[in-house]
Amino acid sequence: LRDRWLTDAEELVGRLASVREFDAVPALCEAFPLRVFPDAVGIPRAGREYLLPYGDMLFNYFGPPNDLVAAYAGRMGELSGWVNEQCRRAALAEGSFGAQIWAAADRGDITPEQAPLVVRSLLSAGVDTTVHGLGALLYAFATHPDQWQRLRRDPGLVRVAFDEAVRWESPVQT
Repeated sequence: LRDRWLTDAEELVGRLASVREFDAVPALCEAFPLRVFPDAVGIPRAGREYLLPYGDMLFNYFGPPNDLVAAYAGRMGELSGWVNEQCRRAALAEGSFGAQIWAAADRGDITPEQAPLVVRSLLSAGVDTTVHGLGALLYAFATHPDQWQRLRRDPGLVRVAFDEAVRWESPVQT
């Protein structure tokens, strides 16, 4: 996936580089994972707009009951229903992570009942954590410009920088 994701990232950043000002969270932190992650899992393009609210809903359900949780009360069935539909074997693209999970069920490595749960785990934990992880990295560089300059001088530090940003501002609560 690396080459395809790198091409997508370069295209997205190239478009943003020509804009003087933009909101990095929707324009980059949300746009990139929504562009590449669903393709890797194998879900169709239609309905991908459900992934962010679904992830947000789940993320907030890990915490105490509050306004963030209440905001999704009326959409829980809709969002969960859409995600569950994407976990079916027939909904997943051939060769995708999702299809590989179902192939594991066919081999007996996992049960057919476990396959949609594993696919759902990818959709439940993959998109929003990536959005928040990228946001944490951008926040870290915005508040520590000396570290941004250090990375620009030594791009080989990017993986360490991302790992440190996720450690510093964790995208998960539990």
